[in-house]
Amino acid sequence: DTLIRRLHRAYRTRWEIMGEALHTHMPQSAHVPSFGGTSFWVKGPQRLDSDELAVAAAKKGILIEPGRVTFGIEAPPRNFFRLAFSSIDEKKIEPGIRLLAELITNR
Repeated sequence: DTLIRRLHRAYRTRWEIMGEALHTHMPQSAHVPSFGGTSFWVKGPQRLDSDELAVAAAKKGILIEPGRVTFGIEAPPRNFFRLAFSSIDEKKIEPGIRLLAELITNR
């Protein structure tokens, strides 16, 4: 019970930090605001290719999961991606989201 409560608090804190960072640095993007998992599902600008973003972000030390693999259709939208937060140091979340937003803006 103690471990579960501690993990829940840690995930809740990271979720709140990431949600605020997304709201601040990517207000144009839609994201699922509910708590219940360990990642955010983000819809980027229509022009965004999340596969290209994943490569550029990885070069900066940021890992995202392109969303196209989760769609069960032949021509999936390419502007969706998933951001996990369960294993990220709280202090690295906001700077990482800020940098990711810059990468999206400059694409």
